[in-house]
Amino acid sequence: MAHWQPLKTDVLAALADDIAHNYGSGRASVAVAASDPAAGGTFADALEQSIAASGRASFRASLTEPALPVRDDATTDALLVVSGEPVPALAIAGTFNYTVWLDDRNDERRDPAARAAASAIIDNTDPDHPRRVFTDSC
Repeated sequence: MAHWQPLKTDVLAALADDIAHNYGSGRASVAVAASDPAAGGTFADALEQSIAASGRASFRASLTEPALPVRDDATTDALLVVSGEPVPALAIAGTFNYTVWLDDRNDERRDPAARAAASAIIDNTDPDHPRRVFTDSC
């Protein structure tokens, strides 16, 4: 039996819509964390492009940069999408308005604390078909 898999573009568009819904105006920052920083960077790039395609001003940065960019030239409604090593994303989660945890269930280093601290969890076991996971108890 065939198993339905969401399109990556649809997952990214829905996530971008959720972020825009919660932070519809003003500057906000979004952190994308993953046990694999390269996968996090790839997803963050795609998320920023999806946000930009929706018409919202957006910028991209990495936690590995010496200093996060200050966007004086940014509009007042810009979103900054940041990625990098997984530990800082959890440790400074309060610094970001919205956090995304890329969960690879095949990774034995999966961090339940990072999942609990995230605004959104994305099952990234298949990077071509990520899907959002809701772990609330309602």
